[in-house]
Amino acid sequence: MTSTSYIHGTGIGVSDIAVSTDFYTNAVGLSELRTHKNEEIHEVVLGFVDQPGVSVLLLMHWPRDTSRRYDGTDVKIVIRV
Repeated sequence: MTSTSYIHGTGIGVSDIAVSTDFYTNAVGLSELRTHKNEEIHEVVLGFVDQPGVSVLLLMHWPRDTSRRYDGTDVKIVIRV
């Protein structure tokens, strides 16, 4: 690993992608950078637009996978303010 290596982003599974996007954009101040949606997964990429290249938060929802647990017990997000 070189000194320029780093983790670029964090992804979390969410039960309601619209509500989660609203929270992270309005309460935290992230901006919606792009979305991806197909039959298997819906994703929203969030980040700080004034700081390009900074880590992003990826919200993920699997609409057809009923085995997914979205209880948040295995997620930790650290945001420097």
